[in-house]
Amino acid sequence: MQPRHRPTVLVAGLLGLACGLLFTAPPARAQDVVVAKFVDKTKRGAGEAARKALTAALGERGFKLVSYDDYLKRAAKLRFKGGKALTPKGIAAAAKAIPLDGVVTGSALPAKAGAMLVTVVLYDPRGKQVLKKTYKLRQPKLPAENASELADQIQEKLGGKRVALQPAEPVAKVEPAPAAEPKPKPANDAFLPAWARAKPGEEPAAGGARPADEPAPRAAAEPEAGARAEAPAKEGEPREVGSSNEALVTAGASMHFRHGLSPRHEATFYPGFRIDGRLFLGAFVDNEWLGGLGLGGMFDMGLGLEYARSDNDQTFSASQYQWRAELMYRLAFKASVAPALILRFGYGATSNTIEDAGDALATSASYMAPYVGLDFFMFLWKPYLRIFASGVFQFAVQPGEEVAGSGLGFGVYAGFDVNVTDYLTLGLGYDLTQYMMEDGSTGGMGSYSDTFQSAFLRVGYTYY
Repeated sequence: MQPRHRPTVLVAGLLGLACGLLFTAPPARAQDVVVAKFVDKTKRGAGEAARKALTAALGERGFKLVSYDDYLKRAAKLRFKGGKALTPKGIAAAAKAIPLDGVVTGSALPAKAGAMLVTVVLYDPRGKQVLKKTYKLRQPKLPAENASELADQIQEKLGGKRVALQPAEPVAKVEPAPAAEPKPKPANDAFLPAWARAKPGEEPAAGGARPADEPAPRAAAEPEAGARAEAPAKEGEPREVGSSNEALVTAGASMHFRHGLSPRHEATFYPGFRIDGRLFLGAFVDNEWLGGLGLGGMFDMGLGLEYARSDNDQTFSASQYQWRAELMYRLAFKASVAPALILRFGYGATSNTIEDAGDALATSASYMAPYVGLDFFMFLWKPYLRIFASGVFQFAVQPGEEVAGSGLGFGVYAGFDVNVTDYLTLGLGYDLTQYMMEDGSTGGMGSYSDTFQSAFLRVGYTYY
């Protein structure tokens, strides 16, 4: 009897199939990219023409082109609106959510002697710039050779393999047709350059050789060495905000010290609670000028306060609060430290109320005044450590009923903030306000001053 080999054959067949699946390379995946609208300052349509040429070349290489409008909508849902969608943070967030393999941006700017500079930048899914090419053109059109070269470099930088657009099987040779009938263009010459592709009624040139009657292609525009094509912050580019936040809301503890009036009133350091914040329209709109408008405010209340006069040992319980409300406008500048200036116009008040005056041995006091202030912000370690300083001038200071007179005031405000995450900030600061008053009435207080100081620790929410 012959031995049966069917089980052995079956096992060998399964092993062969497994090895085939293991060592056969998976089919290439089409890469998803977004080509943003190019910033165009040439007034000749060079930006849009370059974008169309590049998208066509990417499509020929099997890239899946995601709609730029869809990209902007998705980025807006992630709180990256308008130009913020093309910042490194915006690209990283949108690329993760969609997802994407890369984002392409570009610009077209006029150059000398009627030339144009077209710059194309590629960002990877982490928002990191991995490719930048600049072409100097005489005509408002990116040559097909340059677009093909650029598409190949994009494919290489993103680590992708070309996806075959044609069937992998060989295409049967097309037999010559009668001269009166035009021949269909063979489907397998799509990979050839434009001049080597067959025209209706012709066979493809052997080996891709140029037909004798075909003019030589125009020389490809070469990137200009060291050329820069950076457009101002317009559509498709992030608007400059400097080192200031679009939104900041904080709360924390404060420590106070007050001395003033005549006879002198003094209070040793006493605790308080402080909240402050600001919000610019740039958090909602992407307009260069409207985005600089904002609102701000502050409220600080003292806790466990006791006052004493310098000529008496008796102490008096008291309460204190300060508040400010203001309209702001921000100017930001492009520099390594991202400086920003904020001009503030507002109204504020400081109030101290003695709960038991003790036969007028202590005097309550309150002051109200409009003010104008100028703030300066800059990064010491971008984007983590920011310092700020401010000067405030108060005019037409009006005291409350407890004291008399009129005068002026000034204030200084300084500190630093640490951006722990994209949305969490910690900070320390110092705030001083001084009122200089004049009471010329009969039996009045004469010239006197009142000074309020505070140091504070704050933690809060921030948004750029």
